[in-house]
Amino acid sequence: AIEKSVLAWANAWEQQNMPAYYSAYSSRFEPQGSTLAAWKTERKERIVGKPAITVTVNDLKTSVQGERATASFRQYYASGGYKATTRKTLRLQREGDKWRITREETGR
Repeated sequence: AIEKSVLAWANAWEQQNMPAYYSAYSSRFEPQGSTLAAWKTERKERIVGKPAITVTVNDLKTSVQGERATASFRQYYASGGYKATTRKTLRLQREGDKWRITREETGR
């Protein structure tokens, strides 16, 4: 279920499907150095209308502790002439029958 949630998040990002992308995040998501509303605006500006986006999740490792989970992976991102590969860790919380992102860390 966690792997499915992570891959759905990456797919929504690739498809520039903002409702699906936002729904991957918990209402308790706390973006670093920003409010949730400001983060949503900034993400929309950075995603919608860009040249084709590719987001690939490699070497996905997950762990679950009750209602919380961690997903760590190498993320490959490409759009236009920009390409990047980074380590990413997502902290997730079970909300009903879905796992939603509560924290996102890059480079760990």
